[in-house]
Amino acid sequence: MKKTKLKFAAAVAALAMTFALFTGCNPGEDATSTSTTGSTDSTSTTDSTSGSGDSTDSTSESGDSTDNNTTAASDEEVAAAAVEIIKKADYTVKVSNAYSQADVSATGSDTSVTEGDLLILGGSVSSGTTPIGQVYFQVGFNGSSSATQLGSYWGGANKTETSYTMFTVFRVPSGYTNIDYMQICLQESTASGVSALAQNTEISMKDFYLMRLPAKDLATLAPGIFKSSATLDPDSTANESKYGYQSNFNFTSAIEAKTGKIAFVQYTRPEIDADYKSHYFQFVDSTSDNWSVGSGWQATYPNKDAQTIVYTWTIDKDFSWSTTQIGIQQQKDAVPSDGLAITDLTIRMVPTF
Repeated sequence: MKKTKLKFAAAVAALAMTFALFTGCNPGEDATSTSTTGSTDSTSTTDSTSGSGDSTDSTSESGDSTDNNTTAASDEEVAAAAVEIIKKADYTVKVSNAYSQADVSATGSDTSVTEGDLLILGGSVSSGTTPIGQVYFQVGFNGSSSATQLGSYWGGANKTETSYTMFTVFRVPSGYTNIDYMQICLQESTASGVSALAQNTEISMKDFYLMRLPAKDLATLAPGIFKSSATLDPDSTANESKYGYQSNFNFTSAIEAKTGKIAFVQYTRPEIDADYKSHYFQFVDSTSDNWSVGSGWQATYPNKDAQTIVYTWTIDKDFSWSTTQIGIQQQKDAVPSDGLAITDLTIRMVPTF
């Protein structure tokens, strides 16, 4: 396949976020920031080659099997095998403090977690006719010593939507062993920004769940593609006249991109020289240089610090692909002289519940 560079017209999201403090922790700390614009279209992938001539070494993480001949379990089998932290159900909770946060009680029998587990969070939230300006879900691990924000949304001022469907995938890091508390925050969108809801205001959580996929079972429950190291090439066409990094990676093993699953992508990169630049990701069709029908274009806008970049989005149409394109719209004033080394590239198809 001819690999023509694809041009993007990505609007850089406004990132001025104002978070309330809780238990000495800014809810933005340790948060995974994601943009969930995307769709999708059919099957494919795992042997891997990068557009920059990287080796085809396909490796697993945390003991995951890279045997891609494994038949994916049905959603029912996955749900039965997963540990429930919160069962899928409707909840009504009440704001309990000045920061518009409400406590969420765990109803599952097991709140333990281990390194490499995937926590899958999803559901819709609303507070009657209140226009939503901000939502986040916060989990306290290890005796509340580590508060981690999951599934954040920042809309800001002048929003009219009164419900928000959230989901995220969180990979449990080393040292996390137990979930000790959970909270949800919903703030009202106003003409000037966002405003906390009054205490005792009810927040409705519909079809809400927090599930754990154990690390030891991921090869079956959420089949994946892995690449231990790769390079994003210097790119002069990442955003018209701006400069950044971009590479194409060819995967030939078969994991299926099916409607209703969550696409989970992550890789780790070193520090870059500018904050809040678009880190983009897309699947390219196996027979052309166009985006796979339904796969969409995904982006997130992290700061410049060395970190793990994560994309998650719900697949809304079966699709197939042969090329995965990853880039950063670095918006430098000169083409970088060297490529950007990344590690632990992972693509998974995770079931929803």
